[in-house]
Amino acid sequence: MDTCCATPATPVNTDTDTRELALWWRDRNLQISMLAGLFLVLSIATSWFFAGNILGTLGAWISLLLGAGQFVPEALTKLASKKIGISVLMTLSAIGAVLLGMVEEAAGLAFLYSVAEALEHRAMTGARHSLRSLLDLLPTNATRIGQDGKDTQIDVSEILPGDRLRVHAGERIPTDAIVHEGTSRLDVSAVTGESIPVNVQPGDTVYAGSINQSGVLHIHATAPGSRNSLTAVVELVEKLKTSKVTARESQTVSPAHSCLVCSSSPRALGISVPITVISGIGAVSKKGIVFTSGSAFEEIGSINHIAFDKTGTLTNNQPVVVEILTDPSYTEAQILALAARLETHSHHPIARAIATAVAPDDATSDATVLDAAPSAEPHAPAIHDAPVVHDAREVPGAGMEGTVDGQRIAVGNSRWLAPQQFASRVAELEDAGATIVVVARNNETIGAIVVRDELRPEAARAVAELNAAGIGTTMLTGDNLATARTLANHAAITDVQAQLKPKEKAAAVQRLSTTKQVAMIGDGINDAPRISSGTCRNRDGSPRL
Repeated sequence: MDTCCATPATPVNTDTDTRELALWWRDRNLQISMLAGLFLVLSIATSWFFAGNILGTLGAWISLLLGAGQFVPEALTKLASKKIGISVLMTLSAIGAVLLGMVEEAAGLAFLYSVAEALEHRAMTGARHSLRSLLDLLPTNATRIGQDGKDTQIDVSEILPGDRLRVHAGERIPTDAIVHEGTSRLDVSAVTGESIPVNVQPGDTVYAGSINQSGVLHIHATAPGSRNSLTAVVELVEKLKTSKVTARESQTVSPAHSCLVCSSSPRALGISVPITVISGIGAVSKKGIVFTSGSAFEEIGSINHIAFDKTGTLTNNQPVVVEILTDPSYTEAQILALAARLETHSHHPIARAIATAVAPDDATSDATVLDAAPSAEPHAPAIHDAPVVHDAREVPGAGMEGTVDGQRIAVGNSRWLAPQQFASRVAELEDAGATIVVVARNNETIGAIVVRDELRPEAARAVAELNAAGIGTTMLTGDNLATARTLANHAAITDVQAQLKPKEKAAAVQRLSTTKQVAMIGDGINDAPRISSGTCRNRDGSPRL
């Protein structure tokens, strides 16, 4: 039985950077803003009922100091760097109101803008928290093989290039490495975005964060545990996410404009910018769209190019059976039912696709599917009702085999089981990016099942609408080029960049951004760097455009 669902032997990273975001009423910045609002209300109430009372003035000053403390430090930092932003304008407005003796008005401005600043800070903290969750893909411990062959548990940070490590089924790869011994399959969906696990053998490169789903691997580390491809992604995200959720940096705001703003309606203008942005971001978030910054929200109207992730965004991220090749002596239902009998003993995504492809009626009554042999040829023996599987076992990196109703059945990839009479068609389908599962009976190939991660039904229509609107499209994926091109052709996307690592994807978005206004739409944490390079992402992967 497949061991991919085994409990990992090592826990994941629980660094404080990835702890849950505090509830809104426990957020310090919001608490200060609400306290400023409370003192402002008390000040106004006191002044209304007890005109000239010193408590009203004192309440206004406390409210002003609390609210201003949320944005004045930022304003001073900008002035020190010779920049003028909205926080500078709000500070000047508050000072002007105080000089005119309008402390309550200054307190009101400070309170409203501090709320906007607090909401902004919370939104950006949440975004960083989500991106830092990349580190959850790394285990905290690893098994190092000593010179004497004995295993030692060490902290991942102690791993050095050249160390020999042992990774059991169910564990994550602790750092980038090369397979030295053993074969297995790895779930790399969170690292590269490829939906179907990849088979690895000695000499293959494996990346930190991938899940070992079957056999035991002996690997040689090629990167330190504290600095590998996954930690590099996090660092890249942190460098890219430098913009804030308020208005654009006001190198575009001239001193003359600043004077005009401050002397006309500073409160309305100052509050309208962040509140409008936050309201807009909140509204679209209900439709599953998350913006990486306020400036990105402002710029979305100028977008003229969209870069799509493939897996889970354009596709369903769920392999399905799309075609069945059969020997003339068997029906498609028979081939599928035979394979499904074995695949129910595996948790591999391809196995699940085959098992679920059998119609419900067929699952409860195998006689309907299996007894109706279209041919009476001697090499196609009858299959009885509800055949029992014996000795089912997984061949790591290859497939499954076992005894079904007294017949030796094997299902697996074309490298393990020769396609025989289906060789040319199998080669053609694999070149087009499909995954082929060959079905053999008593060492004779009797069929092949074609599995593919299909496009979402609405993907082609969405891309067509974008093209009609003059917006260009690009597909970025870590998957193989054949698969990417096939799906891109179906979606009418002409620019395809495949087999990209996270850093290369981010670089691709940045290259596009040099000549275009680019938005990046992705669904997985592996998309984090390129999402940060672009403008917006769709949180659940569905291309609602």
